[in-house]
Amino acid sequence: MPNGLIETRVAFPGEGIMLRGVLMYPPTAGKLPAVIVHPGAGGLTGGVVDIGKSIAVQGYAVLVFDMYSHMPEDQLPRPATYPTLLPLFRTINERSHLLNLDATLSYLQGLPVVRPDRIAVIGFCTAFPLVFACHNPRLSACVSFYNQMHYGPDTQADTTVMPVDRVANLWCPWQGHYGEADGAIPQDQREEFLKLAARYKKSVDLNVYAGAGHGFAEPGGRAYQETGATLAWDRTKAFLAKHLKG
Repeated sequence: MPNGLIETRVAFPGEGIMLRGVLMYPPTAGKLPAVIVHPGAGGLTGGVVDIGKSIAVQGYAVLVFDMYSHMPEDQLPRPATYPTLLPLFRTINERSHLLNLDATLSYLQGLPVVRPDRIAVIGFCTAFPLVFACHNPRLSACVSFYNQMHYGPDTQADTTVMPVDRVANLWCPWQGHYGEADGAIPQDQREEFLKLAARYKKSVDLNVYAGAGHGFAEPGGRAYQETGATLAWDRTKAFLAKHLKG
């Protein structure tokens, strides 16, 4: 335990498959609030696991979810990079994926180390964390790092009901971090989200970072912007403490 964390790879039942992930938490005699970390389309990389560790050391049980659990590990493309995984990402069925996230939440709730009524999701790039927070009332909080607000045409989801359209069903407090220069999620989509959140009286905190692009908060990434990333993670830390530890 070089970082003081207990860390292990885990497998647990999902929607007709066994789901995979990396579970980590600091040694404790009690129960910890928990966080599901949902990767972007690049999958369960070392960088995403490191993000999970940076959250766990703050006093959380963290499960970094393998969104490609529906594929045997030995059948994933090699090297497993964003370009090679993108075609596989586009085959993910929204309904099945949400049911697998439900199963992930249930798995965490059943762990002796986890406080079952204090679980959040943090996610990158894909719409799934935001949609999950509009789907499952058992979540205590959601943090979106540049989660999509509109589906593209090449997705296995109902594109007549976009992620932004689900805000009427947002079950938990939500915090978002978006780059001002992110062409994938332009200002009009962010404004649409805020307008709907105000209409339905949802607890949202949407932050926009000057000069930042897509992926600005992930250390080691090509789009990493230290100024915006530092502020975004400080805000995330305070948000999780408020809703999971308060």
